[in-house]
Amino acid sequence: METLAEKRFFLEIDESETEFPSLISMKSSVLEAKWRGSGSLCAWVDHGPTPWWMRLFGARRDTESFFSLRWRGSHACLIFLDDNGSEYRAIDEKYPIPLDEPLSEAMMSEDPQPKEEVMRKDRSFLAITEFLDSGTRPAWLRYRFVE
Repeated sequence: METLAEKRFFLEIDESETEFPSLISMKSSVLEAKWRGSGSLCAWVDHGPTPWWMRLFGARRDTESFFSLRWRGSHACLIFLDDNGSEYRAIDEKYPIPLDEPLSEAMMSEDPQPKEEVMRKDRSFLAITEFLDSGTRPAWLRYRFVE
């Protein structure tokens, strides 16, 4: 019989990974990252080892991703994920990026996304801090579901 491991929470900022005791404890690191001119971050939880029968299929750890964010200048692309790995691409209908506003070529060339999925960086960080407080995606954003 295997012992149950405690959940381990991780935040990766620009490919530098840090472990935290909870979601809420990531908040100060996320807010510090906000002041960088560009970057990326993602958060996930490690629930521990998978059951023996799942290991037959190659899965060693039971992990769940929460969100992924990349930004450059004042623009960002925010994606929340569910426990199946499906994407919920954030769309900020209240403060959309104007169609004539130029976006960073470097940001758009990495993983081209429709312009409606690009949002203001400050709003994306507000959404993430709200998620860290509540554990749920903010209702004030609209999401495009991608399996």
